[in-house]
Amino acid sequence: MKKIKDKIEEMESILIGGHVNPDGDTIGAGLALLLGLRKKYPNKKIDFTLQDEIPKNIKFLEGINEIKCSKNIDSKEYELAILVDSATLERTGDVADIVKNMYKINIDHHISNPNYGDLNLVKDISSTSELMYNVLEFLEIPIDINMGSALYLGL
Repeated sequence: MKKIKDKIEEMESILIGGHVNPDGDTIGAGLALLLGLRKKYPNKKIDFTLQDEIPKNIKFLEGINEIKCSKNIDSKEYELAILVDSATLERTGDVADIVKNMYKINIDHHISNPNYGDLNLVKDISSTSELMYNVLEFLEIPIDINMGSALYLGL
């Protein structure tokens, strides 16, 4: 986790991505990370993108409208990609093309994950949201109600 923290602090622009047909874990982990990083690093450009639409039953989360459609993302605007809850890079759909030339951090809970990132945090636990809680804690980012709600959804 120290290497992940160092890389986040080194880069000025970060793009978070998740898998196609996003579920509560992908959105929960990604949104909590987005909100937390923006709180801790207000001068960095930090966005969260997905290929597919957010399911209607998840749209109640605060901050959900901050998630951008991958069709509207210019890869030249970002240095670092953090991919959450995506067992393979291909599972991210067209996000994979956007991040192909970026430094990649892979945070996931799927045991089948082949460690496709430049840095990998892959643990066989309940969810990526559980793992993301540990990441946010390591980054010393206090979890507010909106981040907590996103993580709870992912659990």
